[in-house]
Amino acid sequence: MIEACDGYLELLEHWLRTGELIMLWTTMRNVAELLRPLDPGTALMVWELASGDPYAADLSGPADQAETAVIGKAERQLGPQRTATVRAHARELDRSTLVQRLRTSLQRVRSAGPAAPRLVEPPGSVLSDQVEVDEFGWAVHE
Repeated sequence: MIEACDGYLELLEHWLRTGELIMLWTTMRNVAELLRPLDPGTALMVWELASGDPYAADLSGPADQAETAVIGKAERQLGPQRTATVRAHARELDRSTLVQRLRTSLQRVRSAGPAAPRLVEPPGSVLSDQVEVDEFGWAVHE
């Protein structure tokens, strides 16, 4: 997990620096899939913004079906009210703010090390290590 986070952090920087927005969106979608079990709010923000960004590739066939399935998982983790809140908040973000949020989430997962799979659990669960979750499914660290 740590290696994946490091690799994605490097790729996000590279695509931002080179201006390759199509590749940036592809990477952000991959990061969303990695983060979804741990940070479903941020993952859902990626998919919400991707649906309206001209540089995010349109998906079809199996890729579209796979993304739809993983979006459904994030929505179930968040529940209907938090899903609506996350979607509304995502529409207020710009691409660079979303990239910063992805970076922060990757760094948090990376710093959690082996505990990362328990960083955020679905609503109603007892969260490990007293981790609180905000309305977007974002782990709140003191």
